[in-house]
Amino acid sequence: MSKKEVVVTQAAIPAVYDGPTGMAANIGTSDLRLPRVALQQALSPSVVDGTHKVGALVNSLTQEEIKAPAVITPCFVFKNVIKWKPREQGGGMLYKTTNITADVQKDLAWVGDQKPTADAYINVVCLIDGQEGMPVLLSFCKTSYKAGQDLATLVQLSGCAWKFKYEIGTKLIKGAKGSYYIFTVKRAAKTTEEEAVAAKELYENVKGLSIETDFEGDTTATEQAPIEDTDGL
Repeated sequence: MSKKEVVVTQAAIPAVYDGPTGMAANIGTSDLRLPRVALQQALSPSVVDGTHKVGALVNSLTQEEIKAPAVITPCFVFKNVIKWKPREQGGGMLYKTTNITADVQKDLAWVGDQKPTADAYINVVCLIDGQEGMPVLLSFCKTSYKAGQDLATLVQLSGCAWKFKYEIGTKLIKGAKGSYYIFTVKRAAKTTEEEAVAAKELYENVKGLSIETDFEGDTTATEQAPIEDTDGL
């Protein structure tokens, strides 16, 4: 046998667990990433390459467009903070944390006219009507942060994340430095017993995990990222 040949022994093959067919037991939650509901802005990659239009809601995993307003059932609401390296310096994530320390608070604060160096996100792990069986992450930050606060408040007042469903729409904002889209939130109907059970099961599965997704950096809407009106909106 030459030195380049490799012998595959039984020990080298991961055990198969009682889960999705073809998945090995050594594929853990850290290897999985939740799809994200991506609100397309002028600098979003799928807008730049012509796949989607500005203002569209897109499943970041499948790249399928989600019809707005999307009707969601929240399962788990949490907040985190991400500090991004400026795109002109190469981009990338400097840190991500759910522990809002005094140092993190400093990164979130305005200093005179200087913008915060980190972004706060209100995140919702949820199920979307029409995409049964696929949990997604809905993140509110920057210009959509107020909508995230509205949703978190409605959930808090309801006493249970999955008591109601919510309509997630989009709205075009026209500012002095350009136009951009934000999320909107509206409470919808009460969940059915079946929907509530599915949401609770998802909550139990994710509540103790580190939620991973393709969080978006400086393509997220700000007044410094102008877009043109589309389809008469």
